Amino acid sequence: MDFYTFLDKLKFEIQKPLPGEEAQLLMAPSIRRKMSTYDFEQLNPKISAVLALVYPNEKLEPCMVLTLRQSYKGVHSGQISFAGGKKDEQDISLKHTALREAREEIGIQEDEVQVLTELSNLYIPPSNFLVHPFLAYASSKPSFVTDEVEVASIIEFNPLLLIDSNIKDKMIIEKHPSGNNVTAPYYQIQEHKVWGATAIILSEIEAIIKNFNS
Repeated sequence: MDFYTFLDKLKFEIQKPLPGEEAQLLMAPSIRRKMSTYDFEQLNPKISAVLALVYPNEKLEPCMVLTLRQSYKGVHSGQISFAGGKKDEQDISLKHTALREAREEIGIQEDEVQVLTELSNLYIPPSNFLVHPFLAYASSKPSFVTDEVEVASIIEFNPLLLIDSNIKDKMIIEKHPSGNNVTAPYYQIQEHKVWGATAIILSEIEAIIKNFNS
């Protein structure tokens, strides 16, 4: 499927109700399933936004970008994530937060991007963040410029691969911030095991893609 067909189908599907938590939980760590009914707003979480961007690669195939975080002293050190971060006081909206962070982290210019919709938000217990993901597209491949302080490298992949069951598996997280051993589903994307919040967001995107031919 070429990018333009993918984009047309994506635009059609997001007019329907989002798959939501039911889809998210399919790729959620075991500990999260036990928390699905909890009111996270009671925890006064920090608010953040991320950008899930699709665009055509050189072969005009659909492509999506993730980032490999630099190693640092923090619970998300070295993990795979979408470009994004905490809402600043000057941000006029969470959409603006996602676009600003994407520009700062990987050089995506706001005038290159069209935001399609906000996906279902999710809470990240280890860092007490409530994340708002925004699904967007660019009509051509961005010229990525990474912030070397935050981003070790970028990862580009075809989002159609998400529906391939062969790239899914589970692993045990022995040093999970909860203090317990946690079973975590993951997507094997190239040499990276993508799990946690990023996999949860991708799981909702996967559910949308699965409906393309329904």
